[in-house]
Amino acid sequence: MHHFCAQDRWLRDNPIEINWSLGDLYFPPMDAPVDHPLVRSLVTDMTVLGRKPDVRGVEFMTNAAPYAGAGVSPVIFEPGGDGFHGHDENVEIHSLLETTKVIAASTLDWCGTR
Repeated sequence: MHHFCAQDRWLRDNPIEINWSLGDLYFPPMDAPVDHPLVRSLVTDMTVLGRKPDVRGVEFMTNAAPYAGAGVSPVIFEPGGDGFHGHDENVEIHSLLETTKVIAASTLDWCGTR
């Protein structure tokens, strides 16, 4: 937003202000670097299972936002499925098992036990 405001004479003197809180909750934008050790570990462990990771940003609010506000780099990693947040939400069992293996392996990597 700073760079956007810098391009306009009036906005330079009257910059846009954004409040990321809602009551007592804080929802800042999140940005876990692609070279973050946890991201690299998840990518490596997915590749070992023969999967091609899809590392990308998303544009929705998650429960990870308060952690980001506390300085934690959040990563969203989940099994595949359909009907998210609907009455027929589901996950694919094969994907759930693979996701569990990747999270377990990445936890071991992160904790330095390998």
